[in-house]
Amino acid sequence: MPLEFSLHVPTAEVMVEGRPATMVIDTAASITVLDSAFADGVSVASKSVKVKGAGREANARRLDRIRLSHRGEQGLDVPAIAISLELLSGQMGRRIDGIIGAHFLQRYIVEFDYQRKVASLHESNGFKPPADWRMTTIRLAEGRPMVEGLLIGTGSKTYKGDFLLDTGSNYGVTLLPEFAERHMLPPKGSPMLEDPSLGIAGPSPAVVFPMGGFQLGELRFSRPYVRARQGGRGENGGLIGGALLRQLRFAIDYPGKRLYYTQSAEYGRPFALELAGVRVSWYGVDYSQARVIEVLPGRAGAKAGLQAGDEIVEPRLSANQLAEHLRRPNSTTSLVVKRGGQTLKLELQLKPLLSVEN
Repeated sequence: MPLEFSLHVPTAEVMVEGRPATMVIDTAASITVLDSAFADGVSVASKSVKVKGAGREANARRLDRIRLSHRGEQGLDVPAIAISLELLSGQMGRRIDGIIGAHFLQRYIVEFDYQRKVASLHESNGFKPPADWRMTTIRLAEGRPMVEGLLIGTGSKTYKGDFLLDTGSNYGVTLLPEFAERHMLPPKGSPMLEDPSLGIAGPSPAVVFPMGGFQLGELRFSRPYVRARQGGRGENGGLIGGALLRQLRFAIDYPGKRLYYTQSAEYGRPFALELAGVRVSWYGVDYSQARVIEVLPGRAGAKAGLQAGDEIVEPRLSANQLAEHLRRPNSTTSLVVKRGGQTLKLELQLKPLLSVEN
């Protein structure tokens, strides 16, 4: 299954009730989701429900089972909900028709190769991991894979918990409120920044701070930036997202409750922090136009004078390109924006914001 990426989040082209659809592959989604506009063209019965995302709640419609398939295969009938994904499409810079969740994925051994941009769906007897791959056990919570992880602070302090493998998250490690509160994270005196968490139900407050490392199975990842959500609840420690997962090649064996993994070519790559503090929404027929929707205080965008509502006209970059453009520490970048009847050129000084002591 060929993949495209919005920063670290994979999308695939599939068929829903015989209609082509672009869908996020989200191992942390307990149910398949359709955009409400796309779902209007699917002839199935529905009823109103409430759903949660990133600690917030929103109105949705629960659909009777829909047929989800790939490459002409017979496919599976899975339950689904319908909710507007306009916010997600704007964030990812492309039209998103839905999200593939656990009811579909848990039938398979799902192998991810971020560098080759491929996901493979193996039947339970159709996958043999290479001899040099490692293995650890997982448990399934509402069909979602959870693995034991170890968050490493400065000195000898460590924090053990169960973490949800979340291919639908751009972040490396996200902590849920109960885990963060129980372990008093962020640590006292740690540098931190506001960094709202975005989900299908909208934004919720969060902070980001540096830690010494994260241990998954036999592999250690050095100096990740960790996000701690400040809204909602959760039974597990947190989420392991794309910024960390792309440093692996891995296969989630849902039937066997195992995770097979090895280092990818990106293993050891430093974790990058978005330095401008700018939230951008993409719009237009081809999602090529960018509008600033939020400017976080104290970061390069605010210091340069960027404002919510500014239209970015230069440089002409894709969503992925702009995200990488604003992650280059110790650099200066120019943005040309339209504000009302004015065209302004603003200089952003992208400086490191947080650090981890040796």
